[in-house]
Amino acid sequence: MKNTFAVKTSLFTLILALIAIGTFAFTAVMNKQSVGTNKLQNTFHFVGDSEDPGQFSEIENWREGTSNACGTVGQKPCEITVEANNLDELATYLSGMDNEAVLDINPSSKRP
Repeated sequence: MKNTFAVKTSLFTLILALIAIGTFAFTAVMNKQSVGTNKLQNTFHFVGDSEDPGQFSEIENWREGTSNACGTVGQKPCEITVEANNLDELATYLSGMDNEAVLDINPSSKRP
């Protein structure tokens, strides 16, 4: 009788420990996923020379950071601030946009 009680107690303790470990593991995974999806607002500036269709969304024409050459007039974008952590994420953000859509991101920052 005493031996059966000890086995039941051990199994119950083991089950509780597994539940606790599972809960901690699930919480850790969920926290890791949420950190990976956080995107910061970052500024990028346009360095391209072409105004040809689709050029404003080409990632080769952008650099991280601000520019000293921005104004309110011109036919090219200058700076945009978007939810992208790096140039790869900016490429995804700009994907499929035409030149006018890129200009509309920040219509008050242009350059000749």
